[in-house]
Amino acid sequence: MKTNRYIIVFVLVNLLFIAVYVFFNLKTVKTLNEINLQKDYVRSNEIIVFEIGKKLYRLENNILKLTVFGTEDNIVNYYLKKIKKEINEIKRLIKVLQTGGEYSQSLLVNTSYSEKFNKTLKIEKKYFDVGLLDVVAKLKIVDEELNELLVLIKQRNNKIEKNTALRLKRFLKLMPSLFDRMAENTNRYLVKTDSTLRELECKKEKLLKKYFNIQIVFLIFTFFINISILFYLLKSFNRLYEELEYRLYHDNLTKLKNRLALEEDLKHYKSKTKKGLILIDIEGFSNINELYGVEIGNEYLVSFSQMLKKLLPEENVYRVGSDEFAVLLIDKPDIKKHAKRLYKEIVNQKIYVPSLDISIDIDVKMGLAVKVNLLRNAILALQFAKQKNLPVYKILKKDIIEANEKIKESMYWSREIKKALKEDNFVPFFQPIVDRDGHIVKYEVLMRMKNGEHYVPPVFLDIAIKNMQYINISKNLFLKIVEILKHKNINVSFNINFLDIENFEMRNLILKTLKQYPEIAKKITFEILENLEIQEYELLESFIEESKSLGSRFAIDDFGSGFSNYKRVLDMKTDFLKIDGSLIKNIHEDRHSYNIVKSVALFAKESNIKTVAEFVHCKEVFEVCKELDIDYFQGYYFSPPLKDI
Repeated sequence: MKTNRYIIVFVLVNLLFIAVYVFFNLKTVKTLNEINLQKDYVRSNEIIVFEIGKKLYRLENNILKLTVFGTEDNIVNYYLKKIKKEINEIKRLIKVLQTGGEYSQSLLVNTSYSEKFNKTLKIEKKYFDVGLLDVVAKLKIVDEELNELLVLIKQRNNKIEKNTALRLKRFLKLMPSLFDRMAENTNRYLVKTDSTLRELECKKEKLLKKYFNIQIVFLIFTFFINISILFYLLKSFNRLYEELEYRLYHDNLTKLKNRLALEEDLKHYKSKTKKGLILIDIEGFSNINELYGVEIGNEYLVSFSQMLKKLLPEENVYRVGSDEFAVLLIDKPDIKKHAKRLYKEIVNQKIYVPSLDISIDIDVKMGLAVKVNLLRNAILALQFAKQKNLPVYKILKKDIIEANEKIKESMYWSREIKKALKEDNFVPFFQPIVDRDGHIVKYEVLMRMKNGEHYVPPVFLDIAIKNMQYINISKNLFLKIVEILKHKNINVSFNINFLDIENFEMRNLILKTLKQYPEIAKKITFEILENLEIQEYELLESFIEESKSLGSRFAIDDFGSGFSNYKRVLDMKTDFLKIDGSLIKNIHEDRHSYNIVKSVALFAKESNIKTVAEFVHCKEVFEVCKELDIDYFQGYYFSPPLKDI
């Protein structure tokens, strides 16, 4: 935010300087235009003075001709008219000079320039020579005399001829003094015009020099202001870059280095021969979050990271996951021994949580890798530590080979599943379920993947679930069963996973189909695994209730393999209990299995729930199951899964 403010200040300062710069330039241009207008005005007046000089020359010639040839009235009248015309022209030109006039303006071709000229007219009148006013006064007297002469000549009366001669004589006497006065003022005006032009040119040069100096000062000032602001911005950006880099390579909660920093450090220490990586997972951290809440969980993680850093002040410690930490060991002689010692130190600690003012015991699992592929191998080692319930596990070469084989196998089956979906190679098989008399009452639908041979679910189903391919397989199989039930009058049991119920599209497909085909709904029993990890029982119970209202029935599959929650069975209002095959297959020999199945059968009978025995593979097992009053039976003793029915 602070950097943003300085950027805004930087922009505003520059805008202010630009505004001042533009204002100063406009003012300078305006002043230069005024000077140029003044010069144009003076030059135009100079032209007018030259015009007056030419008029005076013609006037003098006409008077000289009048003097020489003026013996007859018509000649006198002719020259007097020409003289009058010249005098009027001279008077008009002097008036133009006096008023700042139209003649000067007419010399300016550009209209806008002419308008500007009018605006500066008051300023320019100071350049008018007041000495010409005397000439105007004398011209007025001469003009009056000339007018009277013209009147007398026009009358052609002998009585006034004498008076006309006197007037003409007096008029001719006036002219030399007028010429002298006119010549004197004209010359003086021209001298003054040259002086004025020099004065204006000097003023223009001073203005341009001032403009240039101010430009230089302005540019230097702007340069230093911008350099200062840019220097500060660069420092701010540098601090921001450092902060972003810190955030990029550090965990926001614990302030430890993160996984990205670990990957960079592994690259940096690649050439080191003695190096190892310990991956630490906090056991039961999810319980802390659930019991106390996320905020307390965060405090726990912060306290744990501080404890870890205190135990390992010289080592690189990282937070690489929600509750996973890593320690990079460089140039340690016995890394496994070091890891075991670290484990003992950690589990002997208690994590203090300030908000609760309590200390919580801690337990961890640790995966250890050395030399090469540290991060990948440490992750594998941690997985083995959890699987084998070992506190510290160092990855072995055979573990890596085994993991690589599993990865290859997973990738292979992932491709095969994708191919099978594309080619519609997931098919249903049907295993009969019979009553106590051996009559078929329904068929369990069993999934198979056709790929040269028919593969059973344990080969590919876990991989399909991990790779998010299971729902598409389940949809495909369910729609095929619906099509079969449209044409066959049989009952089926269809296995569903809680993933089917949890997935909106699959759940909606099932319910929509049951509503659309009521007769098919009555033919389907949905089987749900008893040992399935179910997070939302309310969603499951809602699905069961709605499906049963549409005519379908429900069975709990593999009952007895998990915790056998009898209350949950009653809450789900199930119709069938399918007793797990692991209890049935040796029931004729195993008294323990016999007693468990007996209790399940008794509970089901008392709860009005039908029972189904799976894995009935021989007559002896069948007879024992009948003895325990089980209702239905399924297994190879009656029939293997059938491709066609």
